Amino acid sequence: MRHRGRRGVSLVEILIVVVIIGILAAIAVPKFSNGAVLSHERSLKEQLRFLRTQLSLYSTQHLNIYPGYPGGNLGQKASERVMIAQLTQATDAEGHTSAVAEGPYAWGPYLQKIPVNPINGSSAVKMLAPGEAFIADGTTGWLYEPATGELRVNLMGADSSGQLFSDY
Repeated sequence: MRHRGRRGVSLVEILIVVVIIGILAAIAVPKFSNGAVLSHERSLKEQLRFLRTQLSLYSTQHLNIYPGYPGGNLGQKASERVMIAQLTQATDAEGHTSAVAEGPYAWGPYLQKIPVNPINGSSAVKMLAPGEAFIADGTTGWLYEPATGELRVNLMGADSSGQLFSDY
């Protein structure tokens, strides 16, 4: 027997509401997860822009020689360790480093540390020999050719818009 004025919710109505909520969630969740990917890609572009700016500034203040060469000597082999020291410590005109910015060590530091590539989580720099091809392998955060000062991200593939990381 039915009671007048008291109406409950049927199982069909509950199922319809659950299905509608499921459809809305299926639409919303990918948009939020894609936001994180886009954020990492924007951050990567900004880190790359900033690093390139600091490399250019270093070169301008150091006889047009990019960081990486010990004492600015192009005849010596460039190294990641020297590059990091030259960017994170005070330097003289030739690129010799000092923990204290005084006397001839009037330039820098340009960075507190090498930034992390937000996509692969690495701040390591793979040094390339003059003329060596920029071939991404994803093992480091950055690819750097000190003879020209060219810096690229060390990522294979493309971003969410289809642009190759190597074209950044």
